[in-house]
Amino acid sequence: MESSFHVEQPGKVYFISAVCPPTGEASSTDIMTNNILAGIKKNHIHTILLAVCKPKDDQAAITEYYSSLVDEVILVKSMFPEEKPGRAAYLYQCFWKGCHLKAYSDVLGQLNLNLMSGDLVLANKVYSDEIMYGAALKKAFPKALYYQYWSDPMTLSGILPEALKHTPRRWPFWFIERKYLKFANHIIYGTKVLMQFQRRLYPKLASKMKYVDVSYTENNETVSGSYSTIPNSIVYSGNYFSNIRNIRPLLEAVGALPECHLDVYGSGDVLQPEAHNICMHGRISPDELCEIEKKYAVNVCILNHGCIQIPGKVFYHSNQPAPCLVIVDGPYADLIIEYLNDMGCYTICRNEKKDIVSALRQVLTAKSVDRSAEFLERYSSKRISMDLINGGLD
Repeated sequence: MESSFHVEQPGKVYFISAVCPPTGEASSTDIMTNNILAGIKKNHIHTILLAVCKPKDDQAAITEYYSSLVDEVILVKSMFPEEKPGRAAYLYQCFWKGCHLKAYSDVLGQLNLNLMSGDLVLANKVYSDEIMYGAALKKAFPKALYYQYWSDPMTLSGILPEALKHTPRRWPFWFIERKYLKFANHIIYGTKVLMQFQRRLYPKLASKMKYVDVSYTENNETVSGSYSTIPNSIVYSGNYFSNIRNIRPLLEAVGALPECHLDVYGSGDVLQPEAHNICMHGRISPDELCEIEKKYAVNVCILNHGCIQIPGKVFYHSNQPAPCLVIVDGPYADLIIEYLNDMGCYTICRNEKKDIVSALRQVLTAKSVDRSAEFLERYSSKRISMDLINGGLD
């Protein structure tokens, strides 16, 4: 699918984002951020990173690390406190920051920036600081374009759309999010599914809303053909708290397949089952997990049953040869299955024991998945980043 319009070569990209110190534990959002920056660099576009930092962050390490991904790193302070406040205080801060640009304009005023027509301000929404720094830049330099990239929503984060009218504690976020969205020339979401629901939630802003796909991580090993793994081994990595994800059907399915072995890495509220072929470990570091996952014949992702967000890890490993089984849950399973099927690289099933048993038998006989050159180009960080800079897809 083609982008809605093309910025053939923006003068400069001012990328605003909270970032993870290289010594810290990278979240899914951090991985996505780094993939985007790596892709922009591959397109040879001059990029200035406005890295939103807190005083406790190792700012020297951040500057050194991200200097390899961008042309210039400028550290700007977060306006939010070190410790996450209570809900009422957080709401107040979001609302206040959303109504007052002055604090952000004052910080930017000390940097002697000079944006030109054709320059692009790209706010990678992690917290609220990115949105407000972007709005302040747009106000100071109205000829520059201002895009917002949302990998996750605000109002619908962690809940289903139909639950919103019964969840009054979320209503203030609708007004805050709408105010944030109004600042942008374009609003770009991390998946087509998320864009569709956001368009329904904010119909007057729908014409601004686009999406881009999520790229795979290119430092993964991309191999076609045979590869060495432990036969019939399955790995699931991620949290499995039952109010978010239902891991029980997977455990029951593997318990019914004695020739298989499942290792679970993560935190949750489901106890170790009696089945001899299932072992539930705790959380481990991303680096350890990256090495461990290479040993398994099948990688399993379980989607959330209580929201429309698709975990980033579904996409990050899509260039690896090991088959990936995506277990889809919730009332919008059909919509998500249709979206993921378009990628053509997953085995997908519903979160029911019999479906999982059938899907596991299928992927365990597949041995490996060949990624076509077309797939590797379409979902590369270089292509996805260019889609983002071009204003997203419809």
